[in-house]
Amino acid sequence: MKLFVAFLGFFTFFCTESPMAIPAHAQAQTLSKAGEPFYKQISQINRLVQKGHWKAAEKETSALRKMYQKKKWKLQLIGDEGEYEGLDREMDRLSEAVSAKDKAQTKVELGAIRSLIRNIYSL
Repeated sequence: MKLFVAFLGFFTFFCTESPMAIPAHAQAQTLSKAGEPFYKQISQINRLVQKGHWKAAEKETSALRKMYQKKKWKLQLIGDEGEYEGLDREMDRLSEAVSAKDKAQTKVELGAIRSLIRNIYSL
């Protein structure tokens, strides 16, 4: 009997916590919220670049890269190879644009990163 109860609890947990048990609209909301830290960091870098605070923008760009490296394994699970490899490439380009104090190119790279993040977190 105890084994049956344990199995039932195990089964219930995995059925209610699995992505298949969550409605599609709730999955989309969860994924879009998951990308929120990236969007906030991108917006912060954009504001700093607008104001010409390049040292602070470099620091925030480094923080964005660290955030990406920390969450990369999750992005690899939900995105495809081209998307997360594209993020690696765009992060490098962003760092170079910020170092060169190139406002236009920095904005282009931030937009590309935002787009890739959005694509990864959308279903």
